[in-house]
Amino acid sequence: MPAGLSPAEEAVLRAVTAGAERTDEIVERTDLCAADVLCALTMLEIYGHIRPEAGGRFIRNLKA
Repeated sequence: MPAGLSPAEEAVLRAVTAGAERTDEIVERTDLCAADVLCALTMLEIYGHIRPEAGGRFIRNLKA
């Protein structure tokens, strides 16, 4: 895991890395509330660790 991530960001990044792509899947895998998942997704996108895809999916950005 990249250094400096919050616990929620780490959990979300692990879930995305493991194959969870949609917000509801990430909520289910992390046991975080939807608001926390959405916040973590936003920050991970800003940091360049994930990127949004069509259909509301998120995938790991391998360049980060």
